[in-house]
Amino acid sequence: MELRPRISIVVGVQKGQENLGAILSALENYSGDDAELLICFAQDDPVGDGIASRLPLQLIEGQNGASIPELWRDGILAAQGDRIAFLTAHCIPDDTWLAVVAQLDMDACVAYGGPIANSRENDAADTAMHLLRYSRVTPPQARRDLHEIAADNAVYRRADIMECKDLLPLGFWEPSYHARFRQKNLRMEMEPELRCIHRNRYSRSEFMQQRRQHGRAFGLERSQRSGGLKRWLLLLFSPATFIVFGLKLTVNILKTPVLRRDYVRAAPWLFVFLANWTIGESLGYADGVFGRFRR
Repeated sequence: MELRPRISIVVGVQKGQENLGAILSALENYSGDDAELLICFAQDDPVGDGIASRLPLQLIEGQNGASIPELWRDGILAAQGDRIAFLTAHCIPDDTWLAVVAQLDMDACVAYGGPIANSRENDAADTAMHLLRYSRVTPPQARRDLHEIAADNAVYRRADIMECKDLLPLGFWEPSYHARFRQKNLRMEMEPELRCIHRNRYSRSEFMQQRRQHGRAFGLERSQRSGGLKRWLLLLFSPATFIVFGLKLTVNILKTPVLRRDYVRAAPWLFVFLANWTIGESLGYADGVFGRFRR
């Protein structure tokens, strides 16, 4: 009788096919037989032939233009493990990553997030993408409780995700799930040994499009949780996101010694990408105000 896997590794692939070999190589170091691998990709952004793994493998094809959270959703629905470990194809785990996933105490926490380092291969624009997404989880990191987790390198209890049935059709947009977890007083924790390296494969224009898409989804979700007056206020003041978020991001980066040098060379691109997020977030608030509730 074939045993059900305990761990499901869900990799969302969007423009990151070039990294799949390195990801698969890192996972091959795991000696256990209790994990499965689900590689999720959009129909118009295929992973190609020749994907092979020692782990039980599923290739899951999503809709044209599917976002990473929508691809993760497809993986969640197909997963059999009690714990789901998420990656994107832009985040390459180290050789011990899967062993750490297997050892995590999932009774103690609903989710664990890990540090994401910037690859030495990343140029100024790639580094700006890293600073925008992962400056708060750049190593070194200490073990501590977290308010938010970057799902690009994280492990969750599948049962708790599945309890959010109203959120799943939209995708695994993790802030929405984290808010539910906090309402239930469920803990999330930083696990310093759950290490990845961010090796970007988006082009500049692709990442700008992704920032607009994700910003719009964030704005719509926030608008839907708000009353009528607050929806209008969110829309009217949404351009301030660029200034407020930019200042917070800059302060966090400059007080972190390991990030300061990166900031000097990456700042122009950082604010270009932030502007695209702001545009998307504003459009999401407009969707909420004017009743367009599709992502």
